[in-house]
Amino acid sequence: MMHVNYRKWARYIHKILKQFGAIDGPILDIGCGTGRFLQELQRLKYGIQGCDPSLHMLKVARKRLEDVPFYQDQLPEMQNTTAQKFSAFTCLYDTMNYLSDEAALEASLVRTHQLLPDAGIFVFDIVTDVHCQQYFQDYQENEVLNKDYAYDRSSHYDQEKGLQYNRIRIYTPNGTYTEEHCQKIFAVEEIVSIIENSTDFHIIGQFEDFTFDAPDAMSGRIHFVLSKQ
Repeated sequence: MMHVNYRKWARYIHKILKQFGAIDGPILDIGCGTGRFLQELQRLKYGIQGCDPSLHMLKVARKRLEDVPFYQDQLPEMQNTTAQKFSAFTCLYDTMNYLSDEAALEASLVRTHQLLPDAGIFVFDIVTDVHCQQYFQDYQENEVLNKDYAYDRSSHYDQEKGLQYNRIRIYTPNGTYTEEHCQKIFAVEEIVSIIENSTDFHIIGQFEDFTFDAPDAMSGRIHFVLSKQ
């Protein structure tokens, strides 16, 4: 996506992983999309893999990073992911907001806990109501990825229902494919309650967007760092 600074994301996640001791083993990016973030993480010498529910996105990712394993999988099921294989999971750019409700969020956290080894780290972010009101009330973007692939995206935020609607059209040599998604904008208190009361994860970090500062009521994006202890 044109407005996303993937290098900045990778460097920030690197700082988190380094601070919390998860830089030795391979990293799995859940919801990897077209692999732009993983491309930047690879430049930082990480062993990487990616999974995504979209076969069309995975085709682009495989073309971008031919030496990196990509496969189809998604939260909360994660049926194709090998347990105890990765030292850390990342799930970024509000992918967790694509979970439909609190039950799906809880199931996803329980499942990632099962798949991580002891001392494994799970880093994810969520966007808040503040962010959606500011950026996604009525939003459009488009990008040409390469000579074969392009996409456009439109978004609308229903504040009353706490739902953000997204439509993505992907243009390929074989035709145009449309995907429609709905994001649930969870209250931060709900997420913390689920982690503390329904999983065995420990919250070891909760940070304002691209910082190590504690979030507040005006935070637009919050990064969670969880540890399996």
